[in-house]
Amino acid sequence: MELAIKIVQEYAYSKIENIDNFVNAELNNDFWENITLGLLLFENAPKLLYKQILQSKLNSEIKDKIISEIPDIFIFLITQLAEDHIKGIKSEAIDILINSKGNLFSDEISFFRTLDRAVEIVEHERIRSELPTMFEKLQRKILGDDI
Repeated sequence: MELAIKIVQEYAYSKIENIDNFVNAELNNDFWENITLGLLLFENAPKLLYKQILQSKLNSEIKDKIISEIPDIFIFLITQLAEDHIKGIKSEAIDILINSKGNLFSDEISFFRTLDRAVEIVEHERIRSELPTMFEKLQRKILGDDI
């Protein structure tokens, strides 16, 4: 869960740090944990997240800014966690997304798997196309141009 919290914090801070009267201390660990959990469940229960933010003790300008950024933060978080999942990184947040059966997370995983396969196919084709001349290039490199 720590990985997801860090992703949310960094993205959200970049959006709200320039608000007048912003005090970092207002956003404690419990706040970030609740917001992150709300984002992980956002696709199936969006009202929960909005309720958490509106009931927080933040000033209204910060609440409004966070609420306006929820879709972007959500998409960024899901994309980052899907990429981490493809890389084999384990996380409680990833488990929550897998169990929630959200469409966006599944779509992002499919996208990254397809992208990975496409890159692999292109790389194999490049190697196949260069294979006939590789031996000659290697010979020149090792023996010089004296051949």
